[in-house]
Amino acid sequence: MPHLKPALLVLAALTASPAFADDLTVAAPPGGPVAVNVSYAINETILSTEPEALAALDSTHRKTLMLRAEGECAEFLATIATDCAVSGISISTQVNSYPGQPPTLYVNSNVTLQIALRDAPAAP
Repeated sequence: MPHLKPALLVLAALTASPAFADDLTVAAPPGGPVAVNVSYAINETILSTEPEALAALDSTHRKTLMLRAEGECAEFLATIATDCAVSGISISTQVNSYPGQPPTLYVNSNVTLQIALRDAPAAP
């Protein structure tokens, strides 16, 4: 049964008391800068694999993801932030084609925002 010992240690670590995790949580100071990451994914079945059609579809989805990234600041400013700026964005595309299935375009994006938090409301 020596092979069960590592499994039991992993199980014990995964079921540790939530209070232990709470002790490690530190709130960000009001107004302090906070980095926020947001990810998006678009998957679309491709009707044409012609290079021009793929380029147009890719361009359309890239623009959509950039506009969505830009709109994230408006959401944060309306809820928890006093300031917001996009500090990084990456967009990648991939075409997968499997036998017997239509090709699929995958467009993934990761956006990093820098926000300043609002002061927390006073407790009643």
